[in-house]
Amino acid sequence: MDKQKLFVVIVYVAIGALLSYLFHRYQVRQHTQEYVKAIAPEARRLDLLAMIAIAQERFREDRVRDENGNGVGEFGTMADLLADRGEQPSYVQRIFDRYYKGHALHGDTLAGFALETDGSVKAADYIYAVSLPDIVLGREGNWCAFAHPQVYGEATCKTYFLDGRAPDRVYSTHHDAYQGCGSGPTPAAAYEGAPFRGEVRGIALPSQEERDREERMEAVLEKIKKSKGTLWGAMPLVYPEGYTPRRGTSGRD
Repeated sequence: MDKQKLFVVIVYVAIGALLSYLFHRYQVRQHTQEYVKAIAPEARRLDLLAMIAIAQERFREDRVRDENGNGVGEFGTMADLLADRGEQPSYVQRIFDRYYKGHALHGDTLAGFALETDGSVKAADYIYAVSLPDIVLGREGNWCAFAHPQVYGEATCKTYFLDGRAPDRVYSTHHDAYQGCGSGPTPAAAYEGAPFRGEVRGIALPSQEERDREERMEAVLEKIKKSKGTLWGAMPLVYPEGYTPRRGTSGRD
């Protein structure tokens, strides 16, 4: 075989390999898009439950509610978590901005997550609700959340339950009775019954390191507000050993 024929054979083999590779990439992309399209709705629902769980932790840590005055904060209602806080965003909005804003599943705004008159929230095709124990001591240590479909169907057949004592786990069940306003599950159905003990899905909550970093950043931002809006004024003063700044100066001159 002369060099010209060999070259033609190599070109044909290379073109065939390239076409095979491109077709494989196309198939993978199509399958990936179909998979993402299938899991995206549920992923968004789990993320919204995670936002509620993180917001509850912050709400309790801030001791916004302490009805018995024992110094231990209590978990809040959905209205508490979505309430405006003056210059600061609501607890849920704060968590969205910190961890979920800009994500492909959510975009840049927490759209449609608004409080209903019954204390629940409608978001897309699901209804989200928070339940608290009747007694104050119970609200210091436990809460739960549910998400059930507005209309039960093939793509909206699951009802989700999050136990505040283990907020990194979400339990789900299929029950066509759970659909529409006022028809969601009750805590008794989750804690005393068995419908939510089957399928389990985990949700990702911020690590302690992420939370510590967030608290440090918030402390710096608070100092910036108190120092006429300058980052330099908010930085801690650390002097060399033996050095004392001149009286009447800040030590930053």
